[in-house]
Amino acid sequence: MWKWYVSKVGALLSLIGVDKYFEKDKRLKESMKRLYPGKRPDIMVRKQWQQRIAVILFAMLCLVVLTIVTLLTPPISRIDANQRVSRGEEDVCLWVMACEKDGVSWKKKMSFAIGERKLTDSEKVELDSWAENYLSSQLKQGLQPDSCAEKQVEFIWETEGDRWKVTASRNDWEKIMYFQKEKAVLSREQISQATVRDAIGRSITQGATKDTISLPAKVGNLNLTYGDVNAGKDYSFVFLALFAVGILPVVWKEQQKKREEKRKLQMLCDHPELVNRVMLLLGAGMTVTGAIERIVMEYSQQRKRGLPMRFAYEEMSVCFQDMKNGMNQSRAIEDFGRRCQLIPYIRFATIVTQNLKKGSAGIMTILQQDADFSFERRKEMVKQLGEQASTKLLFPMIIMLGLVMAIILIPAFMTF
Repeated sequence: MWKWYVSKVGALLSLIGVDKYFEKDKRLKESMKRLYPGKRPDIMVRKQWQQRIAVILFAMLCLVVLTIVTLLTPPISRIDANQRVSRGEEDVCLWVMACEKDGVSWKKKMSFAIGERKLTDSEKVELDSWAENYLSSQLKQGLQPDSCAEKQVEFIWETEGDRWKVTASRNDWEKIMYFQKEKAVLSREQISQATVRDAIGRSITQGATKDTISLPAKVGNLNLTYGDVNAGKDYSFVFLALFAVGILPVVWKEQQKKREEKRKLQMLCDHPELVNRVMLLLGAGMTVTGAIERIVMEYSQQRKRGLPMRFAYEEMSVCFQDMKNGMNQSRAIEDFGRRCQLIPYIRFATIVTQNLKKGSAGIMTILQQDADFSFERRKEMVKQLGEQASTKLLFPMIIMLGLVMAIILIPAFMTF
């Protein structure tokens, strides 16, 4: 399925003529020469970019889907479809929309305390004296406040003849006060808001022992609808998808670097074996060309039996193919050393080239010395890899130590 998708993306890119710009990536082109010997680097660069763009398009599609799902998902709210608000550690803040028969009358944000701590007796006494002084000063200024944010106190204004009945409340504290009416007069909207606030407050009081509180759907001739002021959508998956798309170039660069390191390590490990096989065949009386042909043919048969790709032998296969195509033997072997871009292979190519130019005198001794040196270097490399493996195992061992200590210590502490 994925290969089909990548092929379709490649066909689309070829159709709009974008794929020709991929060949300008010289660094990737050089890397493809090393990682895919014998194959055209421009074609491999195109395939690599086709896969990358396919990944980007797929990630963008996932991002769009996540965004649409997030937008269509109802906001996270403490109010359910039945207009019931659940308890929480924080106060609930509601949007209250009151509708009369002729349409929307008003919309106001109202706050209600649910599940908070009860006030101490000293706090209640302090609020008693403060509330009277505060409201008296406010009425003298012609103001009728609905609340006081500093003290977190709500005020409900009701009319009783020629005086005001004011109910001040905060959590479980409530005080009823009476004040003589001044010139200020409540508007129709203020009166309806006070009525609605009183109705919601009674609902909260009645549901004090319940997990959810049913809010009134209608008060008098007002139809009420609610909304959670703190409600919002969770965009964490969208931001996560954006982050994933943003780090794709870094991931690709790191993957390419690891592939190059793997190639280098594999070729250095294969160098002693390759030199020894050339020495064995040359000692048996074969020519350099015949020895290379024999090694390439054996490698081809092993590949058919499922042997993983070995970069050194792939490069030698390219060298043999160049010879078959008419290239000079010395030049083909020199190109082999340059393509490998590793000092042991450049040295090996130089030795074999000198053998072709000056004769085979002393070549076996030189190749033996080169093989011995490469073998010693291979042992050092294997030793370093072992040390790296032990370092990588250190973190899992620390985790296992922590688990073992937890298994031992937790039962011990539970016995106290």
